[in-house]
Amino acid sequence: MKKMSIHFLILVVVGFFITGCGPMKEPTPSMQGVMYTQVNMWEEKEKIIATNYQRGRLIPVNSKIKIIGYTDNAIKFVVDGESLEITFTNVEKFTRLTMKQLMPKIFSSSKVNLSKFSSKGRSAIEFGNIKNGMTKAEVLVSRGFPPAHVTPNTKSNLWKYWQNRWVTRNVEFKNGRVSGLVGWGTGNN
Repeated sequence: MKKMSIHFLILVVVGFFITGCGPMKEPTPSMQGVMYTQVNMWEEKEKIIATNYQRGRLIPVNSKIKIIGYTDNAIKFVVDGESLEITFTNVEKFTRLTMKQLMPKIFSSSKVNLSKFSSKGRSAIEFGNIKNGMTKAEVLVSRGFPPAHVTPNTKSNLWKYWQNRWVTRNVEFKNGRVSGLVGWGTGNN
């Protein structure tokens, strides 16, 4: 029994290093200080996956956060005024980006200028929704970046998002604006 426990422990430790989930490192200088979310994201059980499933608690764009650590594929942070430590995990096979490349798309020392968006776009962004007529920039802020393994280029006129592990939803664009939502219900999208 003791031999089996040691083998299990070794497998767990090796697994952490292979997946980049090893011990958190101190934030780099560019991660320190006040940071803001650049897109809406959804936290569930203290986790956010870069695929950005739309379930759980909405953490709105421009939320003030503090990064408390990182690994090669994860960033741990807290939302200002809260104590809950949230781990944002990058799955490179879905994002096609390293954490270093993804970081400025999700966190920055500057807020997103929402005043450049239409009132309809700002209203949808507030709740993490997508509505017909929204621009691509408004959709990116409202819903985050679509997973690159199915939407390799945001210049495309068809973006695919995941509601959860099993449900996908398509956003169709015409002339740079949302022209159709396939698989989207009514209410919160």
